Amino acid sequence: MNILFLGPTCPRIENLLRALGHFVHREEGRLSSDFSKNNFFNFCISYRYHYILTPSIIHAFQNGLINMHISLLPWNRGSDPNLWSFLENTPKGVTIHHIDETLDTGAIILQQSVYFDETKETLRTTYSKLSNAVESLFTDHVESILNRVLPYHPQPSGGSFHRSRDKIPFLPLLKEKGWDTPVGVLTGAGLGCAPRQPATSDKKVVSSLFDELPPRASSSKSKSTEKLSEHNFSDHSVF
Repeated sequence: MNILFLGPTCPRIENLLRALGHFVHREEGRLSSDFSKNNFFNFCISYRYHYILTPSIIHAFQNGLINMHISLLPWNRGSDPNLWSFLENTPKGVTIHHIDETLDTGAIILQQSVYFDETKETLRTTYSKLSNAVESLFTDHVESILNRVLPYHPQPSGGSFHRSRDKIPFLPLLKEKGWDTPVGVLTGAGLGCAPRQPATSDKKVVSSLFDELPPRASSSKSKSTEKLSEHNFSDHSVF
């Protein structure tokens, strides 16, 4: 099978697919409008990808286009799902779902709840555990996913959606320790804000502080603060 992998490299998944005899081509940049005309793939996996896919690409893959998302959908669609799951004290987990033309709203294929001891965890450790959980969910069911034999169902109503800029009021909570902020100090801090639902025109947010791989630990407070401030908080596209 020819498989298109969208996003930063993930050796755990890419190596498994190749070991199973599949051809894997990875793209991290924006796909051209005629990409689907000039290339043939049987299946597409999006994981931390930074761009919106065009309708022509979505339709070309039909049900063979999936996203791996580190939240328990429909909670925390969009940007910074790990962070918001603590700020708004919502259910935590991971989801593998079909991609449709709206943000993180496609039918759910697989889900798994993830539980944390909030007295011991940080944003870094929870991000790592969520990433491991969604990758394990994929690898444990890889053949069934690729062969499209798993049942899927629409997402339930409700949930929440966040843009990258929505976290700006809470950055003071992260200023001192960044990725090493204990999640206990974040729990419930965003409950005064009504959950935002995605509009059809909304684009998925990335290049955000907590939707990408954690930066390496900094050796000084000033470096950590610089890392927080250098991120662009405008909306970017990703699945």
